[in-house]
Amino acid sequence: MAILELPLDGNEPPLVNELNGIEVTVTNVYNDQPIKNALAQLDISLNKGTENKSLDFQPTEEPGVYAVMLLPTQIGQYAIVMRGMIAGQAIDGQIEIEDVEDTAWFTFPQASTGGGSNQIPQGLIEQLQMVIADLTAQVEQANSGAQDAKNATQSITGSIEELKMSVDRTYLFSLIRGRNGRRGYCDWSRGPITQR
Repeated sequence: MAILELPLDGNEPPLVNELNGIEVTVTNVYNDQPIKNALAQLDISLNKGTENKSLDFQPTEEPGVYAVMLLPTQIGQYAIVMRGMIAGQAIDGQIEIEDVEDTAWFTFPQASTGGGSNQIPQGLIEQLQMVIADLTAQVEQANSGAQDAKNATQSITGSIEELKMSVDRTYLFSLIRGRNGRRGYCDWSRGPITQR
């Protein structure tokens, strides 16, 4: 026969949104000796209303003592549900643990209405500001690079246009040359091309 004790391990009373833990101590009822690997064949869950979460108790340095850490996110009653075997004894039951309290009962001075646990820590704000400044610099650098690329593209387009006009002029002058290699001249104001 085994004896189970379930004290809360940590801050009492347990407070909402504050890390706390549960210890299970398992001893033999006949000789008061700790039972090793007592929870190996036991399914343990934490219930709050209709919600439940499986708990993974780990052995502590003290023989027969097992612990799990948790962060209660709602005030009110919680219960531990155990099903399975301990040292050959069937276990199927529920144990209510101490109610989780609201921190407002213990907070002094009272947090401002905009603060409290929803307030963003100053260190996080500073980190976010540095990230935003870095991203802004990267965007400005990318915009500058894009503008340089646009200017280079426009310059290349202008050079291509000039080259095309030069090639067209050269082609035109090659047409003006006669078959016999005689030079011709073009007087656009007088009409067709004449040869000398």
